[in-house]
Amino acid sequence: SIFASSILTGDRNNPLDGAGVQIEGSTEGVQIVNSTIGSASASNALGVVVESTNDEDDRANSIGVNPIPTEYLVELNTVENKATLTIPDEIWEDIGKDLHLGQSVVGTGIASGSEIIFINPDEQKVVLSDRMTDSGSVPVTFGAPGRTTITENFFGVDLRSGKSRMVNTTVSDNVISGIRVGVDTSVDTDGDGTNDEQQKLWALIGEGIALDDSGVPSPLVRSAASNEIYGNGRYW
Repeated sequence: SIFASSILTGDRNNPLDGAGVQIEGSTEGVQIVNSTIGSASASNALGVVVESTNDEDDRANSIGVNPIPTEYLVELNTVENKATLTIPDEIWEDIGKDLHLGQSVVGTGIASGSEIIFINPDEQKVVLSDRMTDSGSVPVTFGAPGRTTITENFFGVDLRSGKSRMVNTTVSDNVISGIRVGVDTSVDTDGDGTNDEQQKLWALIGEGIALDDSGVPSPLVRSAASNEIYGNGRYW
């Protein structure tokens, strides 16, 4: 759980300063997983703020990650006495952004209790906590992530700039707003003290809905990980 004291500073739109999680600068690929941000006894002014300079070609900063459907077959090559799994392009495209540190990995030839301790997205590789015990091409299962909850802050989520996604997350019972998109995004580019340019924003709230060839929901749909947004602003 993440919560902190906040400081009274001013008006209705920004009464307090301080954020539970602030993602800024050129940061990319940050994941907030299995976390509770906010508390009835000590809320943050802002639960999560994303204000980065990454663009649509960079890796998104992710509030929550999706579980990988059990119906989706992930077959990988294990190598005895090695700890690195290489993930083929077509599989990485589907699951790469939902792999995370601490995620359990299960399969024949993978040591019991193994989890991901390092992710190299450029080379599409993950490093396991233990060396593999056998070599072969085997089905591999990745553990489901816990849900992320952002609750009882003054503002839940501010998506200000950069590329971000939000999945498998509950945003509820924040005092003023649940999610704000594109607020406080202008910047001073010429140093004259005036904010004269809007920062760019790419935001994806919810992901994973897919239909099969006949137009009905695919068994790979990640509907169980849908976002829930409710009960915000009730106290204002």
